[in-house]
Amino acid sequence: MIRPARVRKAAVLGAGAMGVGIVAHLANAGIPTLLLDLPPTDTARTGIAAVAKGRLPGFAHPSRAALVTPGNFDDDLARLADVDWVIEVVVERLDVKLDLLRRVAEHLGDGAILTTNTSGLSVEAMSRALPPTVRPRFFGTHFFNPPRYMYLLELIPVEATDEVVLASFQAFAEHRLGKGVVRGKDTPNFIANRIGIFSTVYAMKAMERHGITVEDADAASGKALARSGTATFGTSDLAGIDVLAHAVRNHYEGAPQDESRDLMKLPDWVLAMVERGTVGNKAGAGFYKERRAFTIDPVTLAYRPRQEPEQASLAAAAKTADAGGRAAAFVAADDPAGRFAWDLTAATLLYAARRIPEIADDIAAIDRAMRWGFGWELGPFELWDALGVAGTAERMTAEGREVPEWVPAVAASPAGSFYARGPAAGGPAEADAASTAAAWDPAVALAWDPAVALAWDPAVALACDPEAARYRALPARPRALSLAAVQQAGRTLREDTHARLLDLGDGVVCVEFKTKTNTVTEGVLIFIEETLGRAGLDFDALVIANQGALFSAGADLKAMLEKIRGEDWGAIDATLRMAQRVMMGMKYASVPVVAAPFSRVLGGGLELCLHCHRLQAGLETAMGLVEAGAGPVPGAGGMKESLLRSLDGAGGGGAAGGAKAGGPAAMPVLAGPAAVLKKPFDAIMQAKVSASAFEAFDLGYLRPGDGVTMDREGLVYAAKQAALALIETGWQPGAPRRVAVTGRDGGAYLRAQIHNVRESEWISDHDRLLGEKVAWVLSGGDVDAGSVVTEEYLLALERKAFVDMCREPKTVQRIEHLLQTGKPMRN
Repeated sequence: MIRPARVRKAAVLGAGAMGVGIVAHLANAGIPTLLLDLPPTDTARTGIAAVAKGRLPGFAHPSRAALVTPGNFDDDLARLADVDWVIEVVVERLDVKLDLLRRVAEHLGDGAILTTNTSGLSVEAMSRALPPTVRPRFFGTHFFNPPRYMYLLELIPVEATDEVVLASFQAFAEHRLGKGVVRGKDTPNFIANRIGIFSTVYAMKAMERHGITVEDADAASGKALARSGTATFGTSDLAGIDVLAHAVRNHYEGAPQDESRDLMKLPDWVLAMVERGTVGNKAGAGFYKERRAFTIDPVTLAYRPRQEPEQASLAAAAKTADAGGRAAAFVAADDPAGRFAWDLTAATLLYAARRIPEIADDIAAIDRAMRWGFGWELGPFELWDALGVAGTAERMTAEGREVPEWVPAVAASPAGSFYARGPAAGGPAEADAASTAAAWDPAVALAWDPAVALAWDPAVALACDPEAARYRALPARPRALSLAAVQQAGRTLREDTHARLLDLGDGVVCVEFKTKTNTVTEGVLIFIEETLGRAGLDFDALVIANQGALFSAGADLKAMLEKIRGEDWGAIDATLRMAQRVMMGMKYASVPVVAAPFSRVLGGGLELCLHCHRLQAGLETAMGLVEAGAGPVPGAGGMKESLLRSLDGAGGGGAAGGAKAGGPAAMPVLAGPAAVLKKPFDAIMQAKVSASAFEAFDLGYLRPGDGVTMDREGLVYAAKQAALALIETGWQPGAPRRVAVTGRDGGAYLRAQIHNVRESEWISDHDRLLGEKVAWVLSGGDVDAGSVVTEEYLLALERKAFVDMCREPKTVQRIEHLLQTGKPMRN
């Protein structure tokens, strides 16, 4: 594993939108950073303030802004001598960049890395303007906007770039910055934008040829085609139509040898939109406006009400979960949307095939760039495999499209595809691919180079070499651990319709949910409980992790609603008892239990996490007990754990799970009602959801000792390492806790707060009732202040409050509204 570059301090040159976005993300990674711009220094200060308050804030937590120091080019360039990485992000003009880079080179420290962020200018031309001693440490770093949220980072080496420097920086960018890195070449728009912009312009023109609407074109070039849901026109609105026009112009002017160059001109009606200033979301109107309620008419440039696509092929595609199968059926459909989809797909696949080796040396770089930069579910060559290489190439040829010579060679290979698996590619059957399945890259599978038998390496992925029409090794991402790859390697230990148990190696197993939106169903809970029954016998540590769109949308409200409608209060109580039993079983398991939350972690999904010994969270983790807007109250220990964590923070109960995590229970200590109750009560009643993992610490959902992983595809690996670290450092199971509660005094304090808020008409009568139930649980019920209670006592209060709220008609209304609309209701 290559050692990441040491970047103790960085500098960003340029306080425009991209510059301040990059500086904020470096701060998110804990890197002190200088932000320099033209004088006066107020320019940089304004940029910092803007990125902190934007619609998508660049800082993952307000405190991160303190890591940024503003300055200017006239007064502060000498400070670059103490910086390990300088990134130039000024205006896209070669003369401006060259002038600044020459000035910077005079102040650059020995060994410091210098990079440029550009999407269209020649990195090689910039390199040649630098002193020979600096050139080996110079290359392009193309971030996608906004840098905090966009996963892709393209590295653009030039002739003089030192490979050791580049490799160590790539390791740093993946591990510390959490980026999906691909290496491109110094060509116009590099990889992702080169393919994406071609596909965008082609789709705009194909829409007119096939006689479909903007809405139809977006539906047919989005999820139905295994691409991003924002599709063609929605993505252009997000990025800015003026930005698109600039990139298209760069493409046309900078790639004179491109065989498709004449296609790279935007339609006149799109250019007219740019002239009028209707350039997308930032202008309030683009191809859509008012949150897609209205759509532009390409003929009149007037807006009309949005029209939902009605073509049969689109409706059928929406019902297919598998991305490859969905796209294959869709491009075979004989209606305008299907014909448009095939036309766009064929053109894009052929264009990508012709870009090897011009823009990248391997097909995996193109596939990763399109998935990571444009949000496609499948990259071009992954999609081509799903459609069938041979049949697709034959269809293209029959239509008069020119197919690159190396593609039929791939179709005729033993695997017949761009990606292949060991023996399927003609490799040795005895090769033990499964032994290192956890190291597979999620984009590709294992394959064998039939020309060099000794080249088999089960720890790396292989893809087709277009020039030789054979398979060659591609290096795996060392910290990326794909659960799908573990499953494909035959490491599934147990599986049912709700979850599967996977062997991650080294005595660590993983429970992965299989439910829709990773809902915590009764089946999931039973599966976890059965797994815990083998703890210490079959495995030494348990990781709970999911991969996909989100960790968990919460508990199974649909099943709970059926019980409520049947007024089966006994069944509801039994379900809660079982859920609480599983949660306590995890908390006091005989082996360490680590969860890897990311994206949405709501309701029952968060309650599950709160009972784990450690959490290894992704940076973008939205955690919250949202039951107040969804119907009842938390019922699986969420209120209990919120109270215990608040007591710990107020000095009223020791560390959660014991004075030392995993150690003996702490002696109960009474703390005042305000110190103990306000934070958890507000979080539950307001259904607060963290905007990042750092904010989850503020809410108490993450605690000291929990970790934050920047690389989303390295999260499961990091969770496994956290579990192994617990074992190695002598982790021990804890003992059930006894705590002193605030009792009637605390209940009175909270009820007074509820009364004041209701009098101000901020909440409804039903909210007041719900608040009183939450207050009753958090204060410990009808007992004296200072009464010492057990966790089981608090769980019993939680169950009763949950069942009581289920009896309320307005609770049923909230659950029904959430299930129907996906949005909470305040009635």
